[in-house]
Amino acid sequence: MKIARPVSTALVLVALACTEQREGEATPLRPPTSILWVTIDTIRADHLGAYGYFRNTSPRFDALAEESLLFERSLAPIATTLPSHLSALTATYPNEHGVLSNIDAGGKIFVPSEKLVSLAGFLAERGYATAAFVSATPLKSWSGIQRGFNHYDTPAAEARAGDETTNHAIAWLKHHADAPFFLWVHLFDPHHPHEPPTGIKPFRSDYRLDRYLAARRFSDSATTKLGVQMDTRDEINAYDGEILFADQQLGRLIDAVRHSGSADNVSIVVMGDHGEGMAQHDMLFHGHVWGEQLHVPLLMHVPGEPARRISQPMSIVDTFPTLLGMIEIPDEAQYLMDISGIDVLSAPDESRTIFSQSSMRLTKWGVPLTYALTSKDWKYTSASNGERHLYDLRADPFELEDLSDSLPDAVSRFQAMVDERVALQLDRNARIGGTKIEQIDETLINDLRALGYVDEE
Repeated sequence: MKIARPVSTALVLVALACTEQREGEATPLRPPTSILWVTIDTIRADHLGAYGYFRNTSPRFDALAEESLLFERSLAPIATTLPSHLSALTATYPNEHGVLSNIDAGGKIFVPSEKLVSLAGFLAERGYATAAFVSATPLKSWSGIQRGFNHYDTPAAEARAGDETTNHAIAWLKHHADAPFFLWVHLFDPHHPHEPPTGIKPFRSDYRLDRYLAARRFSDSATTKLGVQMDTRDEINAYDGEILFADQQLGRLIDAVRHSGSADNVSIVVMGDHGEGMAQHDMLFHGHVWGEQLHVPLLMHVPGEPARRISQPMSIVDTFPTLLGMIEIPDEAQYLMDISGIDVLSAPDESRTIFSQSSMRLTKWGVPLTYALTSKDWKYTSASNGERHLYDLRADPFELEDLSDSLPDAVSRFQAMVDERVALQLDRNARIGGTKIEQIDETLINDLRALGYVDEE
C-alpha cells in the first residue's frame, strides 16, 4: 500500500478528469511501469553541474535533473563497485548481504546467499523482461549480481568503453520497449585509469580548478600503492573528460527511451555507485569513507512526478524503495517486506544518519575496517583500531578539522549508534544466510589485475 504524498489541487483535478468515463465503459488498464537504471562507476557528485561543478562535464545529466527528482545528499554504503551495486539492487547494506569488496583481502571472491532477493529477480518472476549491460569485470556473472536478469551482457575483456555497452543496450531496447522491462546499463568510463577517448575536448587547468582544489586541500600529487606518482590536475582533467563521455552515453540512452514510443511509462534512475579520491585527503581511488568517495549523484525521472531537489540525506540502499513509492509494480509490497532501504519521500527525516563502511580489500594494506555515520550536520567515523573522528559539516563540509577530542559526549553517542547498526546488520546477515568465499580462477585474476584490483606481490 502506497503512502499518500501531498499533491496540488490542480493535479487532483487533472487526475479526476483523466479517470472520468461513460457508464458501461471498461476502465483502461495502464501497463506496468518499466525502469531504466543507469549507473556510472566512480563518479563524484561534485563533478557534475547539477551539484555545482564549475565545468560542463554533464549537460545531459543536468538537463534530465531539471525534469526529475534530484537527491542532493545520496551516499554509497561502501565505495566499491560490486557491493555498492548489490546494495542498491537488494536494498540491503554490505554487512547484510555479506559482499564487502570486489574480492576479499585474500584474493578470493564473495558469493552472496541464494536467499538474497534483488529487484531484478522480483520483477522477472512477475513477467518483466530484465536485462543488464555491464562494462567491467567486477560485475561479471561470477559476482552473483546477475541473478534475476534474463539477459546479462558483459565485456569479453576486463572492461569496455561506454559507447559499446550503450550500443548493446539500445539494440536490446528496440526489441523490448513495448513490454514491461527492467534495464540496467553500467558505464565504467570514469574509473581509473583516466584516459578520455578521442573526440572529447580536453579540459585544461585554470584558476577555477585551483580554487576548487584549495578549498578541499587536495594534494598536488599522490602516489599509488605500487609507487607510481600521479599529478592531481592532470588526473582531474582526464577524469572530467571521461565523465563527459559517460554523460554522452547517458544522453543516447535517454533519447532511445524517448524515441521508443513508451517514454510515458518508463521511469529513469541515474546514479553513481561511489566517488573517487583524486588526491583529496591524500587518497587516490576509492574504498575509504571520506565524503568525496561516498557522495554520489542520484536522480529519478518519474513520468507525472514534479521535478524537485531533495536535501534529506539518504543511502543508495534507499533508491528502489523510494522509486517504488512513486510507481506501481505488481506485488511490490512483498518485495518491500524484508529490506533495509526505506522510501525517503514517505518518511522525511532531516536528522537521519546514513551508514557506510570501508572496503574489506583495504585491510590488505593495513587500513583498519572503518564505519561512518553521515547526517545533514555531522560526520562520524569509527575504525577497528580505535580511531574516532568527528566533523561538523555545517562549518567544515570537506571534513578537514577533527572535533572528536573536544566533543567526547557526541563521540559516545555516535559510537553507540554505530554499534547498534552493525549488530542489526550482522543479525540480518545471519538470517539471509551469509556469503560463501570461493577460490578465484586465473582468467578472473588477470582481468582484475588489469583493472588494478589485484596487485603484484
